[in-house]
Amino acid sequence: MTTIISETNLITMPPNWWTNANNITLSSVRSDYNFDYLAMYRNHMNVRICVDFLARNIAHLGLHVYTRKEDNDRERLRDHRAVQILKQPLPAKFKVTQFQLVESAVADMLISGNGYLLKHRNGEGEIIALQRVPYMLMSVKGELVPTKYKIGYIEKEYKPEDIIHFRFYNPENSTIGVSPLEGLREVLAEEWEKSKYSSGFWRNAARISGVIERPLEAKEMSEAAARNFRQQWQEMYAGEDNSGKTALLEEGMVFKPMSFSPKETEYIESRKLNREECARAYHIPPPMVGILDRSTFSNITELHKSLYMDVLSPMCARLEDDWDLQYLSEFKDLKGAYTEFNIDEKLQSDFSMQLESLRQSVGVPYMTPNEGRAILNLPRLKNPLADTLVTPLNMATPEMVMRQQQNKDETPKIETKASAESILPEYPDLDKDFGEKWHKLMVNVFTRQRDAVLPKAKMDKLDVLWDKERWDREVAEDFLKLAEETAWAYADAFAGQLGAEYKREWMEKWLQENSRIAAEYINASTYDQLAKAMQGENPVDAIKEVFASALAVRAVQLAEDRRAMVESYVEAKIADAVDSVIGKIWTVRSNNPRPEHEKMNGEFIEKREVFSNGLQYPRSYKGSAKDNANCKCKVMWVRKPVDTTPLR
Repeated sequence: MTTIISETNLITMPPNWWTNANNITLSSVRSDYNFDYLAMYRNHMNVRICVDFLARNIAHLGLHVYTRKEDNDRERLRDHRAVQILKQPLPAKFKVTQFQLVESAVADMLISGNGYLLKHRNGEGEIIALQRVPYMLMSVKGELVPTKYKIGYIEKEYKPEDIIHFRFYNPENSTIGVSPLEGLREVLAEEWEKSKYSSGFWRNAARISGVIERPLEAKEMSEAAARNFRQQWQEMYAGEDNSGKTALLEEGMVFKPMSFSPKETEYIESRKLNREECARAYHIPPPMVGILDRSTFSNITELHKSLYMDVLSPMCARLEDDWDLQYLSEFKDLKGAYTEFNIDEKLQSDFSMQLESLRQSVGVPYMTPNEGRAILNLPRLKNPLADTLVTPLNMATPEMVMRQQQNKDETPKIETKASAESILPEYPDLDKDFGEKWHKLMVNVFTRQRDAVLPKAKMDKLDVLWDKERWDREVAEDFLKLAEETAWAYADAFAGQLGAEYKREWMEKWLQENSRIAAEYINASTYDQLAKAMQGENPVDAIKEVFASALAVRAVQLAEDRRAMVESYVEAKIADAVDSVIGKIWTVRSNNPRPEHEKMNGEFIEKREVFSNGLQYPRSYKGSAKDNANCKCKVMWVRKPVDTTPLR
């Protein structure tokens, strides 16, 4: 039975833990170093800048899971349970993202030398969630290796396999890491004392205390009189509000200020030095954290590269090993799987420079399509040509030049045979143009519906909110107008490729009927979502969410589905009327196709037959949402054999 994660399953903070932490300062050294680290992070801006900088940048890289198929081929996992948990570590109501999980674990390690994640399991012992445990709450038992983890305030112990433990190297103890802040303890303590001195100094209006001298012959003041005089002096002349006032002295008293150098009030250089010390402790190039004294555009660019190659890359490698060993190993069906931060994306410019350098060096292709796709984390192509070095027509090797010269005056004699011709229609400009038009239309439809429904959202009856007759009529009219424009554009392009002619009346009835059915189907789906929203505690907000999702997600998907369906129908209708077209081949065009579509890739049938999935062509109007939604497959049309003549 699967365990449901709820508030009772999660580790929570004791009520007074943060109050206790607030009371800790660097001036009060404690044996509890955990809270000491917390004080360093909270009270010192330079420490926080460095920690937050590294934690955010690592979290921003994105943590992906891959399986290795061959040396030059790997597959990124997207739907596996291990990936889904990383993407959403806790149920949605707890509002914890992958970015937050990675950022918090890395920040904890950068502050204390240790970061902890608790594995939540179901009744079968399977991981179902991950939760960060603040480092200051965790204690580790063991000598050479961790044997038990204990969250102190709840007095609960966990086995090593229930905790993901990230830690830095510690020469004295292999069970816990040592914090980078240990090397900064004295520097930070000194800065803390300087800041307190400076704060007090400026509270007194930067007036250094002097001495008041009384004449030798003056009568000696009693202790009470002296105390009263000092109190009155402070009230009259101390503090920024009294700065600049003229002091009035009696009985021949003289005020003599103590001499000081203006340098005593200037500790900017000292604070800058402290920031540099913090940056060095975390191996961060100073310009990356705002120290720009000796920086130029060019060296900042180089330092940015160095940040990823020399700083973040080793840290990511450490974290990846921990994720692989302590997390992925739990999933027995993921043999050979590994995690990877997408750091190459940040170094894309460098990779481009490498490619250009290689191109200039060798002058001819040096990488097969599949080798290039592996670098981009794309799956291999099954086409044999994808493992072959392909020389573009505008390039020639020395061998090719010599061969051309030798055969310059020769006329090849080749016997010609009839061969079939395959046509895979491509319309990149039309796809882009009508994709944008259909998206604009869907956004317009959902916006109109939202503006009509929301003012009536507090009504109890959905039928009052939703005018079915109106929306079915209006949306069908909108669909038909754009569907006809789409159909004629693709028909002209496809007929041109075939060298054939077509008549619009072949498709007009289908366009009308399909537009009506599509409008009713989409409106019905919106109605169902609104019905569920009306049943909630806050119908107005729920309705807003329905249309927000429609505008952000459904509009994109439906736009592409409508465009592609019209395109596919037009091709099939024209091909059916052209005698030279005798067959069709199902062709997969996606890097991540449906398994059933991938099995059909290359399937050949006669043009009027249906494929093995029961459809005449991809995205057929007779297909279900499971078949059609986001489908990228196309038909390759096969013409009857034609005579070919060799080039002379």
